[in-house]
Amino acid sequence: MLVTLLLKGFKYFLKATPHSNVYVKYARFLGLKGPINCLSFNRDGALLARVSIGDDETVRIWDVSTKKCKEVLEDPGQRWGQVTCLVWLGGKVKEDTQQLAFGTGRGFLIIFCQNHCNGRDCYYRVFAPSDPVEAVDYDIQTSRLAVSSHHGNVTLYEVGRNGTMLRLWASNVESDGNAYIASSVRFYDSGCKLLIFVLETGEMICRDVKSGKEDWRKVLKSGVGHASISLDGQLLLIENLARGFDLYHLPCSSPSHSFPILTNKRCIKDGVFAEGSSVVVCGSDHGEIYTFSLSSLEPKQVLKQGGKNTEVQTTISNKDCHLIASGSSLECSDIVIWEKPSMRSRKQADNDKGHGTIIMVLNFLTILTIAYWSSGVWLPHTLKMAQSALIAMNATADQHDTPQVHISNAGYSTWDPSSTQVHVGVTDEDDEDEEMDEDGEWNSWNSLDTL
Repeated sequence: MLVTLLLKGFKYFLKATPHSNVYVKYARFLGLKGPINCLSFNRDGALLARVSIGDDETVRIWDVSTKKCKEVLEDPGQRWGQVTCLVWLGGKVKEDTQQLAFGTGRGFLIIFCQNHCNGRDCYYRVFAPSDPVEAVDYDIQTSRLAVSSHHGNVTLYEVGRNGTMLRLWASNVESDGNAYIASSVRFYDSGCKLLIFVLETGEMICRDVKSGKEDWRKVLKSGVGHASISLDGQLLLIENLARGFDLYHLPCSSPSHSFPILTNKRCIKDGVFAEGSSVVVCGSDHGEIYTFSLSSLEPKQVLKQGGKNTEVQTTISNKDCHLIASGSSLECSDIVIWEKPSMRSRKQADNDKGHGTIIMVLNFLTILTIAYWSSGVWLPHTLKMAQSALIAMNATADQHDTPQVHISNAGYSTWDPSSTQVHVGVTDEDDEDEEMDEDGEWNSWNSLDTL
């Protein structure tokens, strides 16, 4: 018997079901003022920074675990202008310190440093007041920060521990005497190269990080709204401004695959790599987020952000936690965080569930074993007590008279009131049972006069 129960317990353990392998809503931040312009997780996914378009001129930082706004960064002197882009820093920063760099519409670059004691801002004028900061990127291996502008200027800095910046070189993406927008900058080749992407012409320019010299220049098959590079630096995801997203194998200039997404409006949408660069996450202009597998190049899941009139402008994925943050472009916007358990966390959860099942089965078998081996002690006493209880119940039942019922006519019975006594009393007026007669009057059945 014990062997059979033990086998059943282990079979139940082996049938432990794994967690669902899809993204689900983890949190939604509602009622935010202004369309979402940029979102960024810090390196461990614990914090989320958000920037909105318009006159807000603030950066808000949320704690992902508590789902509460932790910090609001703003300029009391109102010098910043619209905040346009941001990126979390790392590398030489101390463990208890968080650094965030963000650019503004008036050519400022601000580095916010925060530790457990306090926080402080470092202001830098990187471009002219009429030249907004367009994009930023940070390389954790070299602690270098690349900044591009709306007028095509690109500057490279080295960031110190305290948020200080040392300018290394500057360049411009002018072509044929015309200035173009450097829509994205991305570090490449383990931080040794910098790729600069031009919005209008679709050019991809590679410069050496140390010298700033141009190594090569290629023209992609479309304009570049947004660019993202995989973790291994081999793949490039481009938002082509028309048909969706294109996948390139660097340094090739022809796409190897396209992810078509219905587009109704000419707006820039973000696309990022996720889950260790095995998945791409693409935004849309109709309120949906698309995830595609790079192994099968097929869509895996469609996440619903908002209604048909909602433009999803930004999607960010954290590779360690498998989190996606998406923002809408409505005036009263919201942010949704989507969560998918990583393979490691799913295995850990399954192991914890299996351990709990084993402990439960072993406890149950232990109780059965103790009960079996001690039955010679407790079983006779239990049977004797049960028998005594039954005898007492039967004796009590025999002491009470049973009311007599006489059959006078078929289908009718008469009650002999002499065989028993009826006690009627009212303990509280609220407990009176009342019944309505056919005339709509209430009759009380709590007095002997009605019998």
